[in-house]
Amino acid sequence: MRRFFKRPDKLEVRLWDRRPQPKDELVERITNETSAHRRTSFRPALRPQFAVGFTVVALGAAVALGALGLGGTAGDGVDTFAAKQQYGNKVTICHRPPGNPGNAHTIRVGEPAARAHMRNHGDTRGPCPQPRPGKR
Repeated sequence: MRRFFKRPDKLEVRLWDRRPQPKDELVERITNETSAHRRTSFRPALRPQFAVGFTVVALGAAVALGALGLGGTAGDGVDTFAAKQQYGNKVTICHRPPGNPGNAHTIRVGEPAARAHMRNHGDTRGPCPQPRPGKR
């Protein structure tokens, strides 16, 4: 089998032997600091238990928020979730654009926006009536 590491030549060996050595006080101080850190850190055996506990808490919070109606479902986009939080429940209105009331269309907006639409544009609550067949 071929070696992947070359043997050190004589110069490398001499430089290694002559390298500066740390003082004994420094070695002792660093050893004490690292051993004190080991005593205060988590035991490795607790890490999986911590991860499982955190997962259970996160799952419980998601279920609780979903039950309260504060969580989005897979079909809800970011805008829908934000709209529920900011504007409360959405309301369906028949929006008649100013200057073109013949182009009415159904939209869903928050309750405060619905009140403003009905007050300023003459919009009505509920979906727009469907056009009669044959008429446009």
